[in-house]
Amino acid sequence: MSMVEAGKVRAACHAHATDLLNAAKKLLDEPATPNPAYHLALLALEEIGKAGLIGSRVAVGWARDSAWMEKWLSSHSRKLLWALWAPFGEIDPANFTEAKVLAERLHARRLAGLYVDPSAEGPLPREAVSLNEVQSVIDLARSLLRAEPDRPREVEVDARPTVILEWFLRTVDDPEGIRQLFSPPFLAKYEELGGNAARWAEWAKGEFERFAAEADAALRREFARRPGAEGGEQPKWRVRTRVYTISHALRPKVLNYWNDRIDMVKLVYTGKKDEFLLELRFTDAVILPDLYGRALGMTKMKLAFLSIGSIGYF
Repeated sequence: MSMVEAGKVRAACHAHATDLLNAAKKLLDEPATPNPAYHLALLALEEIGKAGLIGSRVAVGWARDSAWMEKWLSSHSRKLLWALWAPFGEIDPANFTEAKVLAERLHARRLAGLYVDPSAEGPLPREAVSLNEVQSVIDLARSLLRAEPDRPREVEVDARPTVILEWFLRTVDDPEGIRQLFSPPFLAKYEELGGNAARWAEWAKGEFERFAAEADAALRREFARRPGAEGGEQPKWRVRTRVYTISHALRPKVLNYWNDRIDMVKLVYTGKKDEFLLELRFTDAVILPDLYGRALGMTKMKLAFLSIGSIGYF
């Protein structure tokens, strides 16, 4: 897609968003029907997000394989997220998290207003959305439309930022990727680079690749290690299993009493009275291929001991 073609598509998205907002506004006239108006207002936000995605994509060059972009363009929540947060503007984890949560909440509210819950436990669609909620989304979409440029920023097409943008979108799709990307060291590097989002994303991609290579090398070394090769006394593994009980009410004081006296097995309180995390610790005498079987057998044995010793069921 050329810059001219992208400009036409973006203009069409913005024009359609305006039409959707006008239609949503009419549905608020008496007798008001907020739930379909809310749906149209969210569709307008999606069109704004779509326009932004297309503009960002064409600014860095359109690769032959665009399946990753199609994934974003076909997702309601992702288009809403892009409309609410521009990833190549200011990098702020709080803003991103807020935008992601808001996008998911808006989409969930839209579904509640569009479909009858077959379990009959939820509110009727007409009761799921209020007039104030619709009006706030309409106002938000109109403000975003006023702030949007008419066409993509004209920059020289380069294959390198194409790869970076694709990597960035995939990374923010992954909870672990988001956690790492918005960790203090990464944000410190962003500040060090003077808030240059493109340079920061390129650096971050290199760091992720370095981490992956180091993890792969460590995994290969672990699979090549023989049992007992490191002496068998150094702590190496920690395995957690979620445990439920139907016979006892768990209290943190009791679990802490156990944990203060037993090193190999820890009982981690979860805040719930009927479950805890059983944590087993193994030394480097256990090699990775044997870890799952060893942990599973040990967990079953500890649960049997707990059930017998407490005359209960875990």
